[in-house]
Amino acid sequence: MVERGFTLVELIVVIVLIGALAAVSAVFIVNPFRASEDLANRADLVDGADSALDRITRETRSALPGSVRVHDGGAHLEFIKIRVGGRYREGNDNGEEFTCEDLRFDRQESDDCFEVLGGLAVDDDDVDPRDAGTDCAGGTGDCISVGNQVQTTDNEDLVGDRPDAYERENIAALTDLEDDGDVLHYDMDDEDGVFVEGSPQNRFYIFHDVVSYRCEGDELRRYRSYGLQSGEPDLDDEPSALLAGNVQSCDFDDSQLSAQGVLAFELELARQGESIRLLDQSRVVNSP
Repeated sequence: MVERGFTLVELIVVIVLIGALAAVSAVFIVNPFRASEDLANRADLVDGADSALDRITRETRSALPGSVRVHDGGAHLEFIKIRVGGRYREGNDNGEEFTCEDLRFDRQESDDCFEVLGGLAVDDDDVDPRDAGTDCAGGTGDCISVGNQVQTTDNEDLVGDRPDAYERENIAALTDLEDDGDVLHYDMDDEDGVFVEGSPQNRFYIFHDVVSYRCEGDELRRYRSYGLQSGEPDLDDEPSALLAGNVQSCDFDDSQLSAQGVLAFELELARQGESIRLLDQSRVVNSP
């Protein structure tokens, strides 16, 4: 009986052929999996950047006119967030007794209240009055702003001596509401106790928060409720929320804000060799 088997040469040839087939097969098997992983990475990055920019766009649309400002070469966006706005009835200087119907300016006495034309567009429960005597620079509760200046402009005629909410000028604590929001009471941290500058369209705004978006290293973080500060706020010890990670760069561009009311954003994210860059714009109401 003859026994047959494989020679060493035959085994080596088979091993080489199997290795070659495996290498060729890997090209068709591994690459699609790798491409799928890269696609998933890009999709995840796009989703994260889009979510962050959408949040910023929605919030800046409710910014107090004239309060949007950019710090740190475009890496830090700040604005005062309003709750609701309305129109006030302006009083005339005819020597009549003050009433809550009119909002008076440049007077030495006032009953610290005014009528809202058409009433507020929100329920009373959606507004948070402060205690009398509280400073709008900090703490909790809503405040009233009238005629805030345009912060980003090269036109001196638009700025002049107009009030600046960040300097706590022409703002007052909202202390009470009457008649379902038809009449507002306020308390101003000022020796005269009255607003000194009006709005061209007789508009007022109730604001309740100061918000910042700041790029820090590879993170985009959101800050809020740290109070009004005249210059770039010191946020190092303030609590924050992570809005996006894997940040390569971000840029907030306010160059078209004063002329066209357009605020532009650019956000670049990168992870595992994949990177994406998204651009967005927000139309900001910038007229007091």
